[in-house]
Amino acid sequence: MSIPFGGMPTPLGSEQPCMELSSSTRDPGNPFTLTKVKKLKYNAVVEIVFQNTALVGIESHPIRLHGFNFHVLAHGFGNCDAAEDCNKKFNLINPQSRNTISVPVGGKTTIW
Repeated sequence: MSIPFGGMPTPLGSEQPCMELSSSTRDPGNPFTLTKVKKLKYNAVVEIVFQNTALVGIESHPIRLHGFNFHVLAHGFGNCDAAEDCNKKFNLINPQSRNTISVPVGGKTTIW
């Protein structure tokens, strides 16, 4: 199933665009766990930012959404910054449609 691409999505209430997860502030011996459910309207568009905060490693982390395709809007290095205006950096003109993407070590990937 492909997600239809039709422009910028509407934000989901007052939620922050990024969770505050940083490898520089987390104790590797005390991993962070979170389970959160968000009910969405049928056919809603959701923006997801995957961030690879691995401290040691040379391999990118593969992400796959089984049974679904998504659009890759941004891909690169650096931390997820809620104050950053990411929309100006998005590839909104014919973005790639994929079902698997690699998140580079110390990098991030934004999908719809």
